[in-house]
Amino acid sequence: MKTVLRTGGTFVLATVGAIIAELMAAVRFLAANAQPHAADDELNSAIRGGEFNFRTHRFDDGLDPAGMYDID
Repeated sequence: MKTVLRTGGTFVLATVGAIIAELMAAVRFLAANAQPHAADDELNSAIRGGEFNFRTHRFDDGLDPAGMYDID
């Protein structure tokens, strides 16, 4: 009886350990493939409109005195 319980307990611990290892691998995989999105990236600015500033690589109101709004 002791041997059966010991073998069963070992099986349960091995199964729980394997499940935890698989969950950790899934979290690592998802975290490695995550791409954070900037709040003020070019696409969001393009939707709002404005002139593309080649100096800052963003859209703005076109009034930046040092901005480059045309490619020379």
